[in-house]
Amino acid sequence: MEVEPRVIRNSARTTATLGTNNTLKHNEKNRFIRSFISKIFQKLNSEENNNSKLELKEEINEVYVIDRFEGNYAICENRGTKEMKNINIYELPENIKEGDVLRYINNEYILDLELRSEIEERIKNKTKNIFED
Repeated sequence: MEVEPRVIRNSARTTATLGTNNTLKHNEKNRFIRSFISKIFQKLNSEENNNSKLELKEEINEVYVIDRFEGNYAICENRGTKEMKNINIYELPENIKEGDVLRYINNEYILDLELRSEIEERIKNKTKNIFED
């Protein structure tokens, strides 16, 4: 069986195009892989930095006592600075009440029942000492 020259030329052109496409696809894959690896390293580096920042925030946590509620806000006193702060109740744990102690750690308010008990005990002792003297 004899093959026409036109078919041979078309086959050669198709093979050349496929070879070029495969090379392009291979180069695109390599670029994608390099980009992906670079993004992974960037993410890992930023997570390491964030973790060290989080550890620092845990050391410098803020303590608030809920003074009262006004609408959707808890009016809280910062125990360190004595400044008052309005905190949206949707940012706070459920079932909080006046006098509760909150710690602000890692961008989150956490109820601290143990510290609340300590503060209440100190207040009782101070009140008791005032009336005994």
